[in-house]
Amino acid sequence: MRLLRVVFFWFSCWGLAFAQGLPPVVAYPSEVYQGGSQNWMLTQDETGFILAANNEGLLEFTGNQWRGYPSPNETILRAARAIGDRVYTGCYMEFGYWRRAPTGDLRYHSLSASLTDKMKADETFWNIIDFDEYLVFQSLRGLYFYQPETERFTLVTPERGVKKLFRAGQVLFFTDQEDGLYRLEGG
Repeated sequence: MRLLRVVFFWFSCWGLAFAQGLPPVVAYPSEVYQGGSQNWMLTQDETGFILAANNEGLLEFTGNQWRGYPSPNETILRAARAIGDRVYTGCYMEFGYWRRAPTGDLRYHSLSASLTDKMKADETFWNIIDFDEYLVFQSLRGLYFYQPETERFTLVTPERGVKKLFRAGQVLFFTDQEDGLYRLEGG
């Protein structure tokens, strides 16, 4: 009887081990989504759609089908962040947002067009972070703080540039090109 219990126990454990299957994973080759081979950043909008900053522009995945939108200046989109009804993106010398039109298509609105005199040559925007009442667009040379309510910008340009920007709780940190770590306080 004891042997029967031991055998039953082992078969039960063996069955449970295989019952813990992996979730289904679907790979989408670039031929399916009709975009570039490299996706830089993913985000999810309020409708649940997945959006990707891609070499060819902005990709939208509804769960069933893919749709591509060319980048505003036909360069590689490096950053994407969905906030509310907008999808903010950044690329070479350009950043702004996409908003859904009544037809369901996404339409682009430039935010950086008003800053061409303040942008340095060859700026590329690599990251977008929402922080308090601001959106922060990060290039390798600076941080562009955008306040959507007032549509005003504040520019922070550290002496040695910005390598990486990240948020921890209610604090913004960045590293410079020489691997120093900085905490941003009071602008």
